[in-house]
Amino acid sequence: MLLARAMTIQAVTLVASASLSAQIARMSAATPSTAATWNVRYEIPPGWRSIQELGRMRVIEGPGGATIYLAPGPFATTDDGVKELGAFLNYVSMPAQPIGAPAHFRVSGMPAMSMFLQMHDRAGRDLRGLYMCVLSPHGTGVNFIAITPAERLEETRAAADRLVATLTIGAPAVNYQLMQAIAGTWTLYSGSSDRGGTGSISTGHDESVEFDGRGRFASSSSSYTSGSVSGTSVTGDSQQGDAGSYTVIGNTLLFRGRNGTLAVDFTYDPHHLSAGGRTFIR
Repeated sequence: MLLARAMTIQAVTLVASASLSAQIARMSAATPSTAATWNVRYEIPPGWRSIQELGRMRVIEGPGGATIYLAPGPFATTDDGVKELGAFLNYVSMPAQPIGAPAHFRVSGMPAMSMFLQMHDRAGRDLRGLYMCVLSPHGTGVNFIAITPAERLEETRAAADRLVATLTIGAPAVNYQLMQAIAGTWTLYSGSSDRGGTGSISTGHDESVEFDGRGRFASSSSSYTSGSVSGTSVTGDSQQGDAGSYTVIGNTLLFRGRNGTLAVDFTYDPHHLSAGGRTFIR
């Protein structure tokens, strides 16, 4: 999916302390952190550190190979969060199976859901995941998954609980200037032709999305196949469309249309809009 694509990676540089006592003090205290444009704040547990920012996602590393992935998004329900979690796990090729039933609770008055996952990485190692989704009253939420070697689950769970307990979510900062800047119609086309001894096949796909600069969008896409194989005609086409509202928060485009809600991390210049490995032109 588009969640972890069209992203820039920023490594966090750790500056050495001038004294050992200062290093110890820093390691033993929680570290405040924030996803500013989404107005999300939390404290990183002692012994953990933020190591990367991947679009909306923050990557937090802990002891023994444990890692927390935290990403705000347009989650009206926990189902919205679970859908994005599934897309993320598919993207990183890390299948997961729930362990037991989800638990529902509240974090600082905000509704939340959690569940444990049995997981394996590409090397086949046995891992465990703790997934949480916390919903704000602003139509947004935070997705959170801690992935850890199975033998460190309880230690990682304690750190995750401590982080989530400090979580605050305010109203996100909408980038109205960028919403106006992308106004217009953006298009993308791709196609190919394959000719062989028994015939030829041509395929094509085009998409367009129009922004009005004030928060409304309309999109359409079509695909076609035509040609012949061994004297038999091959044809096909499909069309889709959507319309609704859009918002820009940070480098994320939020679409709310007839087909549901979609969050897309993107980059932009006056003639190109890139998201999910695809580039539209205006």
